Amino acid sequence: SASAFTEPKSWPETLTRKWKVDVGAGYATPIVVGNTVYAFTRGDGKEGMTALDAETGETVWRTDYPAPYEMYEGTFDHGEGPKATPLFHNGKLYTLGISGTISSFDAFSGKLVWQKPAPPIQPDFGTASSPIGDRDLVIVQADGYNALTAFEANTGSIKWTVKNEFRYASPIIVDLNGTRQVIAITQRSILGISVADGAV
Repeated sequence: SASAFTEPKSWPETLTRKWKVDVGAGYATPIVVGNTVYAFTRGDGKEGMTALDAETGETVWRTDYPAPYEMYEGTFDHGEGPKATPLFHNGKLYTLGISGTISSFDAFSGKLVWQKPAPPIQPDFGTASSPIGDRDLVIVQADGYNALTAFEANTGSIKWTVKNEFRYASPIIVDLNGTRQVIAITQRSILGISVADGAV
């Protein structure tokens, strides 16, 4: 179920469309925080975040950055838009772009807080794993899925990195046997990684 959602006591027979807005291409799921809808999409060779008023659909802000992405036969059916759902964490938004660019935006102003460039080798089929947040960390499958990396949420500095062949599944965070762990899937295994220090 969606967090912070209260189901109405009764549903109407038909739903009425309030608004419709073209925000660009992509599969990244829009998220709703308070009265704002955030959409992470692509257009004209750029990726970006759009903040929309949930009541009216009006754009509150839009922040773009250049995001080169070379499509090939295996990606034509997928399109060139980003696939990873953005993360809202402690007043900021975190995204993983289709070619591997990692970005942090101020959720209220749209200002780009920090950004890590895409890896030199474009990941197969683009990226799709969503970032996850825990306390002062944001954890992302970085470097074209060759690393699970914990970034300091406010600065983007790296706290730890685990190298492996991670793929498209988003990691989760759980407490197991007294240890807070990131559970992440690689091509050949499932890893439990300590959130505190990146130990496998």
